[in-house]
Amino acid sequence: MRAIGLRTFLGLVVLSACAPMAVTTPMPSAVNITSPPAALPPKLAAFSGVWEGTSDAGYDVRLVVEAISENQATVVYALGDHPRGIFKGYWVRVTARVVDSGNALEWEEGGGIGKRHYVMDRSLNSIHGRMSWGDLRASVTLRRAK
Repeated sequence: MRAIGLRTFLGLVVLSACAPMAVTTPMPSAVNITSPPAALPPKLAAFSGVWEGTSDAGYDVRLVVEAISENQATVVYALGDHPRGIFKGYWVRVTARVVDSGNALEWEEGGGIGKRHYVMDRSLNSIHGRMSWGDLRASVTLRRAK
């Protein structure tokens, strides 16, 4: 049996504590959530952790903010299967930009075809997302996973 690091173990504990998502929502075998720097503004630090919801198009969305700084964040972004079969579920680990004076994260996928924009709610309890991939558009409200 292979030993795992503390961060990997803690990431697995966090994911196992999440509310159940559809079986079709893939995730990496490990995530590594690190605590935000103490000097980071609260609105940015609030992004850290696991967030999930269901898009207005009917597929599950999970956003894991593994690390965040004033300029960027490392995120794992996972989508479940599209209910009409338009795409199969997948996940990516990307570096997101911090934009909108620290109120949002955004990134591109697929050479710029896919665009993601996630805005922290003023309450710091939800994140509102807009997603596009070519002509496909969807939105989602994510809540912190329990």
